[in-house]
Amino acid sequence: MEDKVRTSHQTKHMVVRLGVVDKRDLSAMG
Repeated sequence: MEDKVRTSHQTKHMVVRLGVVDKRDLSAMG
C-alpha cells in the first residue's frame, strides 16, 4: 500500500511539474 501511495505522489508531482493539471491525464496515468 505504501508503494502505491508513493507512486501516486510521484505522478502528481510529475503532472504538476509539467504544468498539465488535467483530470483526464491523471486518469490515464493512474
